[in-house]
Amino acid sequence: MSCAQNIHAAHRTIINDKLHSLTLETDQWVDDRRTQIREAFIEAVTSDDLSSLHDATNSDPRLEAWATRTLTSFTDTAKQFLAQEVLATTVSPILIESLQAAKVKVDTEGSEYLTSYI
Repeated sequence: MSCAQNIHAAHRTIINDKLHSLTLETDQWVDDRRTQIREAFIEAVTSDDLSSLHDATNSDPRLEAWATRTLTSFTDTAKQFLAQEVLATTVSPILIESLQAAKVKVDTEGSEYLTSYI
């Protein structure tokens, strides 16, 4: 190998090593940011306060809009689930009991009415 080829090979080795280390650093930074944003999002959704997400995302309007939509969706889903749960466990038994009592009353009144004409 000539001196120029050695210099060129060394130059390529240095560049490749630096690219590799930059790639690792970038991957680590992305993973750290993803973790921070995920934790901030969970905190924002569970506390119903998007300010922690606002701080973690450096006011990125796209992430804030997504978080707002997702928070609204989660809230609506939770409300629907709770409403169905309350209906199934509390309201339904009360309504069934009331309907049965009304049926008994109607049956009794109907029987009394019919016996008065028979």
